Amino acid sequence: MRKYINKKRKYITDYPAQGKTIILLHGFLSSKKYWSKVGPLLNNLGYRVIAIDLLGFGDADKPKNNQYGYDEHLRHIRDTLLMMELKTDIILVGHSMGALLAMRFASEYPDGISQLALINPPMYKDEHQAATTLRTTNFLYRILLDSRFRHIFWIILRNIGPFASHTKHSREGSLSNVINVAYFFEDIDAVKIPTLLFIGKKDRAIYMDNLLQVGVGENINVTTAETGHHAPRTNAKLVVEQIVSFAGKNGIIIHQ
Repeated sequence: MRKYINKKRKYITDYPAQGKTIILLHGFLSSKKYWSKVGPLLNNLGYRVIAIDLLGFGDADKPKNNQYGYDEHLRHIRDTLLMMELKTDIILVGHSMGALLAMRFASEYPDGISQLALINPPMYKDEHQAATTLRTTNFLYRILLDSRFRHIFWIILRNIGPFASHTKHSREGSLSNVINVAYFFEDIDAVKIPTLLFIGKKDRAIYMDNLLQVGVGENINVTTAETGHHAPRTNAKLVVEQIVSFAGKNGIIIHQ
């Protein structure tokens, strides 16, 4: 594995290889390190794998005067791919919030993306459903999202928990302007390239309920498994198998 260490690229981890390029986008409150199990497994199969810190998380820039909405996140991803001269035949993989961004990116920049893999994305039908679901998950969520003292709890959690480096602006902006706006079904309808939608049966049940009610296009390959939201961490081999199997079915050569 080669990890960029210069200041300009320290938010990128690059696993070099001669095969197709896979870009990995992490989810909310996470970082490129989230893929530390998936990346090497894909790389061992001959793929070049690049994990990116999203804007405002991990080692990426965290500008204060930023809405951390789709436009800002996509610009960060686009600038990164251009900087690395990655222009075509990219397999774009996203987990959770990263899946939402990957889906929108594939719609707005379809020429460079050949395939898309969405791992456990939040699949809300509207903003009210998103806000209500998050706040009824458990008591801690309500404190972290709504308490006037939430900044104190977040400082504590960042020091003792698994959350990646971030700021109030990147956390609350990304939640409000990417996850809570609930554009999943609009965006997936706009995606025209072959797409894997991987859903853990132990993730929030409302996601599958919504999917069954709304449906997706014929280019979307829906796969379910007995796993939870964080399958890339708890069941990395399964996630890799799903990505590789899907890629192979759609004409991607695996170099071993």
